[in-house]
Amino acid sequence: MRAQLATLMGRLGSLKQLPLLLQLYEDHALPVRAAAATALSYAGLRPDLASERERIVGLLRELEASPNEYLSRMASLGVLRLGGKDRRSQRDLIGEIREDLRWATIQGRGVADSYLLDILEAVSIANAPTSYQKLSAPIHLTTRVSSIADVRRLTQDIGLRLEIELPARFGGVVDRGFQITLGELLRRVCSRASWGFRVSDEILEVKPSQFAIVPTKEGICLMGIASALDHWFNELR
Repeated sequence: MRAQLATLMGRLGSLKQLPLLLQLYEDHALPVRAAAATALSYAGLRPDLASERERIVGLLRELEASPNEYLSRMASLGVLRLGGKDRRSQRDLIGEIREDLRWATIQGRGVADSYLLDILEAVSIANAPTSYQKLSAPIHLTTRVSSIADVRRLTQDIGLRLEIELPARFGGVVDRGFQITLGELLRRVCSRASWGFRVSDEILEVKPSQFAIVPTKEGICLMGIASALDHWFNELR
């Protein structure tokens, strides 16, 4: 429950709630402290907490030195999310994640998609903030979204270019009057069935929980999680 509270406060909290979030950050329970560290990094992105950003980065850097690998990794992602890592450090972190994923695959172990998507989101925030903000800003639909062409038009209207084709088979409809982010919209219309997209001359079939929306300087890319990690590893050279 305390971990869930920390997560919620990070996403929706304000300056007045920062003391409670800092209290949760000192909690002895690992899940609570990890959630609080992540929540602090999200809170630090809020305009009304900009004056606290340097302090939050300092706290997260301290936690990076934790002997607990999970706590250290969550703190590293928080520092990354707040722009506190240079490109070489980011690439090293992505390299560690790729290696973890490779070994997990060899050993037949799973790695939670939500964890990998959090990593990709942190890199996106740090390296493509303008595109990420457009992707995550609420938009009010004035027309019904019922085709791929509608999604392309909406993407262009908010100043982004869709860099990889959406699936030929549209997976859902969102009525006008709905308030939603472009990222949520893409996940909604692509989450009803598996779909494919072209990468060079190969068609990849991607399960709904295994794709990432990657903002770039020019637009957005839809790709598998492993491909997205490879993309950032190469991009951060």
